[in-house]
Amino acid sequence: MAVDDEFLRLDQQQALVVGNIDGLGGFDGRERYRLKAAVIRQQTESGVIDLERLDMNYHRNTQASAGDAPMSSGIPGEVWHLTSDHGQVREEGNDVELNGNVRVTGPPQGGVEPLSLTTETLRINTPTEFIETAAPVKLRWSGQQLDAVGMRADLKAGTLSLESDVNGHFQQKK
Repeated sequence: MAVDDEFLRLDQQQALVVGNIDGLGGFDGRERYRLKAAVIRQQTESGVIDLERLDMNYHRNTQASAGDAPMSSGIPGEVWHLTSDHGQVREEGNDVELNGNVRVTGPPQGGVEPLSLTTETLRINTPTEFIETAAPVKLRWSGQQLDAVGMRADLKAGTLSLESDVNGHFQQKK
């Protein structure tokens, strides 16, 4: 991890605090995600890492199953960009929770515009490549829009389920 301003200290709760961090998370030497945060604070008792102003690139398809040969990287173009006001990393980097102005953009799905998802909360399990939220969510792609409350997506299987109050807006392509 790189610390830009050499800002490293213990705060009043005796949590390790680092400013302007750029770090990696991975599996078997493969980059699974790269994150930047204005402030990172690791709670000494729980080990939970709190992040402020999170900017994260998540590389899909870089997690192997037990016994699989290591992959060198994900499929080109399979990088998802995530931003949020706050985040938490738990369980040795396997569970990432984003909160506040969560925005996810990904590679185009059958069109030229990237897929965009906005919500207030999002949980990512990086080994299973499973994401979910119980909050209202807005999906946009190539002029189309779906709104719902609650979403579950299995990125490995390529499936997405909208839980309730689903409303869509579709425009005819010109």
